[in-house]
This record gives sequence, C-alpha cells and structure tokens, in this order.
Amino acid sequence: INTNVLDRDALALNDMFLAVLENSRDAIRLIDLAKGKPVALIKHKLPIVQLALGEDDLLAFVDSNGDLFVQATGKRTFKLPCTMVESISFNESGALVAAVDGGNKLQVFFYPGVVWVDPDLLGESSVEQDTPHLASKQPKILSFADNLVTIREHSGSNLTSSFSRYP
Repeated sequence: INTNVLDRDALALNDMFLAVLENSRDAIRLIDLAKGKPVALIKHKLPIVQLALGEDDLLAFVDSNGDLFVQATGKRTFKLPCTMVESISFNESGALVAAVDGGNKLQVFFYPGVVWVDPDLLGESSVEQDTPHLASKQPKILSFADNLVTIREHSGSNLTSSFSRYP
C-alpha cells in the first residue's frame, strides 16, 4: 500500500474491520482487526472513489460513476438506487447509511442490508430529501449522528440536515 495515496476516502474503520482501498483503486482489502489478517478482497469494475464501513461487515462504496454499492463478506454486491453520489457515511450506530448526490438530494437508507432479503423493500426503508442549497457545491458528509447529517460545502460552510426515522 502506497501511503502517498491514503486519504479519508481510501480508509474505513469499525470495531471489527479495517477497509483499505488498493493502489489501483479497483479493489478493497478488508482486514480483520482481531486477527490482523486480510479476510476479503472485494474487486470492482470501475475505480472506487470513497468507502465506508458500517456495523459488522457491511461496507458501502462509491465508484467513479457516482454509483453507490453495498457489500457484506460472503454476499454479492448490490447497487443502491442512488446515483451521482458525492459523499457517503454510516451513522455512528453503524446501521444507517447516508448519501449526498452532486445535485440536490440527501438520501438515507435505514437498513441497507435489506437488499439481501428483499431488494424491493429498499424503497420502503429509505428517505430522500431535496437539499437545493447543496446543488453543485461538492458536498462532503462530516458527521452522521442520530437523525442529523452535517455536510460541508465546497466553500467550507457546514449545513445540518435532519430527517424522520419513521418513513
């Protein structure tokens, strides 16, 4: 791993795993922290631009097309219905994932792991908010706690958005 290419978007950490983006940016190495050994190498067709780890082994990543994917160890990768994604983050509890697109939407998936049970339920377990003040300002999610998402604009100003946990 070349340390010159490591940044906030190339590393993700939770209580059990460390996810590291490979130098080629088309694969993610998942390392078990307790054993100190790699447990999976997740490959993708396109370069990966950001990754995030949730609870247990749930991994979310964004590719160079801005598509959002979720992956769990031993399960196939699913594309979530969210495009042109600029930034993603798991909730501090690790169960919810938020995504901000380059246009004007904040989307929160309450249980992204439902895709392995019934993908049709994904729409019922998510909420989408229009955020026109973020349009084309390169938003970056700074924090995601409870039902509050703090987003930094390209100008450096922080915006906080809230959502209902009961869609």
